[in-house]
Amino acid sequence: MSWAPPPEETSLSQPTLTRDGQRLAVLREVQGNTDVWLIDVGRGVPSRLTFHAALDTAPIGRNDPRVNITESEQIAAAVKSNGVPRWYLIGNDEGHGFAKRKNLDFQFYATVHFIQTYLLN
Repeated sequence: MSWAPPPEETSLSQPTLTRDGQRLAVLREVQGNTDVWLIDVGRGVPSRLTFHAALDTAPIGRNDPRVNITESEQIAAAVKSNGVPRWYLIGNDEGHGFAKRKNLDFQFYATVHFIQTYLLN
């Protein structure tokens, strides 16, 4: 692969191949903002999938001291009522965001599957 981000401004994490083996999905963090990117394996060409100023894969912890779970449920319900595809991940053993490796891994693979299902097919 010929593409690599400048090391001083970014980091890549949680890489995984798409089902067809043609693209590598990664989380790319630049100056504190994390987005989902796909890299064409054959050509080494990256393409950005998300463009939000905040973390684009924000999970919900049932024990969150800052955001009550009912607020998250209301947002998820509003998105669903607008007909927008959404998956709502709740970590029963987490607080504000996910910190445990098993939950972070599940979140990442769920994100990749969501991208494959709703954005690539």
